[in-house]
Amino acid sequence: MLKILFAFVLVFFSHFCASQLRNVRLVNHAGYLISVVQATVSVLEERGWCNLKIPDIEQNINETIYDRESLGTVTYKNGFVVSIQHVDIQQSTVQQVWSRTNQGQVDVQGRFRMHNVVIGFDVLANINAEEYRYTGTFTHPLVNFEFSIVRDLNVYTTNASVRAVIPNPPNANMVNFAPRDNITDVLNAMYVRTSTIPGMVAWGPDVFTPIVNDIVNNKIEFATVCYNCVVTP
Repeated sequence: MLKILFAFVLVFFSHFCASQLRNVRLVNHAGYLISVVQATVSVLEERGWCNLKIPDIEQNINETIYDRESLGTVTYKNGFVVSIQHVDIQQSTVQQVWSRTNQGQVDVQGRFRMHNVVIGFDVLANINAEEYRYTGTFTHPLVNFEFSIVRDLNVYTTNASVRAVIPNPPNANMVNFAPRDNITDVLNAMYVRTSTIPGMVAWGPDVFTPIVNDIVNNKIEFATVCYNCVVTP
């Protein structure tokens, strides 16, 4: 009889816990994510957006334009962020996702956007055995950063990750060279408009993720958990 009663208690307790987890929600998860993103932006501003770097990019040049052959290499060096028009959070992407396989684990997600990000370079071209030096800028209309903040309520751990998603820039985008001449016309014709994307994607794990993990673990308390209560979106 004691064993049967014990088994009943276990079943009842398990059902109760599962029921609780099915009804659990976060209070104001959107406000929490916004606070984390704002704190991240503050850190990046303090460091300077110019510290978002791009690795050197080298391209081979073998092009004939207007019956003139151009042969050599060009290196886009010392790439960094020159300016950003504005930043925002895409509100429709902010959500709390509860794990179906790991009870008690919730993922707060949202997309941070940087608009009209201008990348600057020093440009060194060796064309037809002659050296040319320029400065150049290239604009990415949109750079997305997908924030994911995972909280395990069973062991009270929080882990964040940030992934950069960058659409291919339109073909009409050109490098703005200074000065401009017939060589820069060739360089623009050969420029690979996606060449900076790998370096920008690396900002997610290399720059953003460490900052966000420090913020969510040491500076901003996780969103309040609500059991069996009405929670507004």
